[in-house]
Amino acid sequence: MARRMVPLIYGSNILWIWACLASLSMLVYAPMLLDAPGSEKSVLLRLAYFGLISFPISTLVSILGSWLAFSKKLFRTTVFFMWMPVGSIAYTVSIFGILETVSKSSLASRFPFP
Repeated sequence: MARRMVPLIYGSNILWIWACLASLSMLVYAPMLLDAPGSEKSVLLRLAYFGLISFPISTLVSILGSWLAFSKKLFRTTVFFMWMPVGSIAYTVSIFGILETVSKSSLASRFPFP
């Protein structure tokens, strides 16, 4: 079992490192969500902000946790840690989906990403 897990851990670590590096550009623009007057009062925008911040943190916890769990031969925990950033992605996408349906105008016109 342990030999089959090593390529999976390496593959997930490489995937999450690349995704974390890509998400750093979103992190630069994350404060702009709360830039407009009155937007700091919006609970959904705060949740979206924390969703953007949570991805790099969950990625680092995933990488470290998967190797620590693997070294202690906790294979189910290793798989849990390898999939941990997916929860952060699902959370952020769902919050932005809720924002798009609740907001009066389209978020696409106000969102800073191309």
